[in-house]
Parts: sequence; structure tokens; C-alpha cells
Amino acid sequence: MAFRDEFFQRYTPYLKSKHWAAKRAAVFAWKGQICTAQMDGCNGAAVECHHTKDGYKLAFDTPLFELEPVCKSCHRKITAAHRTARHKRGDLTEVWNRILSKET
Repeated sequence: MAFRDEFFQRYTPYLKSKHWAAKRAAVFAWKGQICTAQMDGCNGAAVECHHTKDGYKLAFDTPLFELEPVCKSCHRKITAAHRTARHKRGDLTEVWNRILSKET
């Protein structure tokens, strides 16, 4: 199975977990529900949390300071930009292979 497929097989259910719901609620309680990105097309209402910097490397236990409340539009744009940058660097696969190998 490809790395990306294996990651999303685990990450997608995690985003529906009680652990993620509690973490997300804590972010909104701490930082509010106003989108912190405010990019073109932003509606201002944060309904998602974005992993900042290298927070994605700790996707299953990200510290609150590595999460930002964002609207769906801004989150899509930010995620697309980060994926492009990571693809060019090629570091995401290496990081997740290390994480996945420790948990199996």
C-alpha cells in the first residue's frame, strides 16, 4: 500500500474521533471561531483547524499552539500551498514513514 493511502486510512477516521473533536473545541475556545487566515474568499467563520508550520508531523497529537482556526476556503488554499511545498521538498513521506513504522 502506498504511503499516502496508508496515512489517510488512519487520518480520516481520526478526524471523526472524540480526541480530535475535543482538541478542535479547545482551539476554538482558546483562539475563537474567526478565521485567522483572512485570505481572498474568506467568509470569516472558522469551522476547521489548520496544522501550522510542521504541526502536520504530529497529526495524531498536535499541540494546540500548532493549530489555527480557519474557514473552509482559506484551509483549502493553505493546504494546497503546503502540499505543493512539501512535494517539492519531498520530506512528508520520510516523516510519515518514520511515524508509521514506530506505531506498527
